[in-house]
Amino acid sequence: MIPIRNAVPSRYPPMITWMLIAANCLMFLFQDSLSPDEFVEFLDQFALIPAHYTEVASGDTDQTAMDILPVFSMMFLHGGWLHLILNMWTLWLFGPTIEDRLGHGRYLVFYLACGLAASVAHVMFNPTSIVPALGASGAIAGILGCFMRLFPLARVVVVVPPQVPDRPACGQRGQVAHRRPSSGWRAERPLQIAKAVREHKAKVTVFVPHYAMSGGTLIALADDEIVMCEHSVLGPIDPQLGDSPAASLIKVVEEKPVAKIDDRTLVMADVGRKDSASQAGSERTAEPSPVRGTGHYARGKAGVRHLDA
Repeated sequence: MIPIRNAVPSRYPPMITWMLIAANCLMFLFQDSLSPDEFVEFLDQFALIPAHYTEVASGDTDQTAMDILPVFSMMFLHGGWLHLILNMWTLWLFGPTIEDRLGHGRYLVFYLACGLAASVAHVMFNPTSIVPALGASGAIAGILGCFMRLFPLARVVVVVPPQVPDRPACGQRGQVAHRRPSSGWRAERPLQIAKAVREHKAKVTVFVPHYAMSGGTLIALADDEIVMCEHSVLGPIDPQLGDSPAASLIKVVEEKPVAKIDDRTLVMADVGRKDSASQAGSERTAEPSPVRGTGHYARGKAGVRHLDA
């Protein structure tokens, strides 16, 4: 899931968050300008290498002031563009909310303290590692933990990209595919997501941009609100195994002598029985046929209704 918006409003400009993002970006641009040899030497001085601290603790080397610097400097270094973008995106989404609640000074101290705790934990659990550790992930993880603690019911808009482009299904705030190349659509994972969504205390909205396959329909029916365009369709809850419906495979095994059925078909039929049994309870709350959208719909305990009515 990719978060794209934090719904908690902020009162003041997040100056410290902007400064942290700018510092990380400038430091990465400096890293990118170094030659390979210079970059290796740079990492040796400013990235966190746990083995250096193990040698100091054992008395093999003397400790200097520069040995303390990597504990802090490592949280401003990144290993690549993707590493930088993901970290800064997360900080930009959730940092302003925490800064607004804690205040600029306490927020900066908290950010650095989380990064320091991550560095110490890394050294403790990897005392002999000679691989340089770098990144703001530890500090940002602390920001995320603080956000969850302060706003446990906050609404976060996320996008779930499809795993298999040719079999899209509906997911919360985006699309998700539940068909696996090897065995087809399985009921366990979407049913688990649907149960979690059902128990979520805050309002959950699902968007169906075009067509929801079996898993997407199951998840959509568990949500509080379904938003559909004029031509959107919620498909039937029908597990697929490979290119065949699970119900058809089960019928073949029941009507054909076992001696004339290959092992693969027998295995897939057994998987189909388990899938059908696991979703039996979920179908009691689902509509028996596909629902074709003609606008915006909302679903509560009473079912799906038109929002424009």
